[in-house]
Amino acid sequence: MTISYDDLVGTNSYHLVTSINTDDTTLIDGFTLTGGWAADSNNNHDRGSVVYCNNSTLKMNNLIVQGNRSNSRAAIWACVSDISQSVFTNNFTPSVGAISVSSGSYTDVIFTGNVASSQGSLFYMGGGFLNLTRVKIMGNGSGSSSVIRVLNTALNFNDVLISGNRLWNGAIDMAGSTHGTLNNITLNGNRSTGTNAGVRSNINGVNPIEINNSILWNNRRYNSNVFNEH
Repeated sequence: MTISYDDLVGTNSYHLVTSINTDDTTLIDGFTLTGGWAADSNNNHDRGSVVYCNNSTLKMNNLIVQGNRSNSRAAIWACVSDISQSVFTNNFTPSVGAISVSSGSYTDVIFTGNVASSQGSLFYMGGGFLNLTRVKIMGNGSGSSSVIRVLNTALNFNDVLISGNRLWNGAIDMAGSTHGTLNNITLNGNRSTGTNAGVRSNINGVNPIEINNSILWNNRRYNSNVFNEH
C-alpha cells in the first residue's frame, strides 16, 4: 500500500479503475485503491488516478482510497458517484479538486490529508450536486484555497464535521447560483492564510443557502486573533 502520494515512484497505473457506460447498478465494494498516478497529459491520462469514467454512474462502498496522485484533476474523474463507508486519505493534485469535480453523494465517509495545490482540496465543482451525510473532513488542504469550492451547485449537507483544515480562502467557498441546505454542520479550528477560514459566499442570492442548527467556531487566519466565520 502507498501511504502517501509523496511515496509514489516508478511507473504506476494511470487509472486504477476505468468505467465506461455503466449505470448505478455497478458497485465497487471492499477494496483498497492505492498507488495510482495519472501522469500523462495525453488522452486525459493526467486525471482520474483512482477511477476514470466515461458516461458512467457508480456506487462505491467500504473503500480505502489512499496515496494517489492526479497531475491535472480529481482522483475520481467524470463519475456520478454514490460513495459510502469509505476513507479518502493522502491523495494529491497540483491542480483543482483532489477527490472529485463531478456530482456525487457521500455517506459515512472520512476525508483526511488530501491536498489540491490550487482550489478545492476535496471538491471543485462547476455545477451538478454535492450531497454529504455523516461525513468527517479533517486535516486537508495545505496550500489549497478551499476544501470545498462550488459554483452553480446544489448542496445538501447533513451531520458534517469540517475541522482542522489548512487553506487560504474559506473551508467552504460558494459562488454563482449555488444553493441548498446545510444541516447540523460543525466548522471549527480551520486556519486560513487569506481572508476567510469558515464559509466564503459570493452567491447571487436568487436561491440562497439555508444553514440550520450548526456551529461555526474558532476558524481564523494564521497569526491573527481575528476570527472569520463567513
